[in-house]
Amino acid sequence: EKIEECGNDKVIMCDRGTNFGYDNLVVDMLGFGIMKKVSNGSP
Repeated sequence: EKIEECGNDKVIMCDRGTNFGYDNLVVDMLGFGIMKKVSNGSP
């Protein structure tokens, strides 16, 4: 909402993932649905 209030409608949200040791990145796929819901469908 804060970004859209400034007039920017080009918003991309991303999940940075979590590192478990060296070169082992894990992403929680459930987070994508939550981000889509709270961002009103923004990619």
